[in-house]
Amino acid sequence: MSKEKDKITGAKIFIFLLFAGLITVMYIWNSFIVDRRADEIVKLERRLEQLKMEKLLLEARYEKLVSVNYIVPYARQNLGLTFPKVNSKEIVIRK
Repeated sequence: MSKEKDKITGAKIFIFLLFAGLITVMYIWNSFIVDRRADEIVKLERRLEQLKMEKLLLEARYEKLVSVNYIVPYARQNLGLTFPKVNSKEIVIRK
């Protein structure tokens, strides 16, 4: 009868060690996954900051391009825009 108790005790110890090993492997795997996700989040946050800066730059460039201070000189130099000296109702196009 003592051998049966020893076998049961040995089996219990083996199951306990197997269970503890499984829990350890699951903990290490979970830590690995969490670290990988944290790195991914950091990379995405950096990319988000870059995109925000690019958006601000593009908005500033857009505001510059739509302003009268840019359009009128550009139209005069590159498109030959001339303003009439008298407020006339006709538009004269020179070819």
